[in-house]
Amino acid sequence: MLTENIKYLIKKNRLKVHEFGNIIKTSKTVAGSYSSGRALPKYDTLLLLSEKFNVTVDALLKEDISKSKDQSIGIYNLQEVFLNVTQPKGLGIVNEEKEKYVLEDYKEKYFALLEEQNTLNKKYIALNEKYNRLKKPNIANYK
Repeated sequence: MLTENIKYLIKKNRLKVHEFGNIIKTSKTVAGSYSSGRALPKYDTLLLLSEKFNVTVDALLKEDISKSKDQSIGIYNLQEVFLNVTQPKGLGIVNEEKEKYVLEDYKEKYFALLEEQNTLNKKYIALNEKYNRLKKPNIANYK
């Protein structure tokens, strides 16, 4: 179940394996091993996954979090990505120009995801209003 949940977290947050690795403070290779089931994360990594993706360790290990009704489960805190950009492992940033490029990459992704989230929220509100209208009986039809 853990491997499927890790794959789900990567997919739900539209992360690349190296981005996922950066979040859980490990290399791309190790993160890939976790997502393919070739290796299992240590307990401290499970705690970090739990914290970063708003899901309990118990749920990561025992439940299919993709079927959870709680929509906040598995969503990575994008503000943390944007506000706390650090040097990604393996890029070897040695000057300000490359560092600026990495920041812009995260910034673009952050704003694109915020825009998508706003669009989805509007669709959700519209569907919820439509559902509520359909749920209420039309009293005029019963007279």
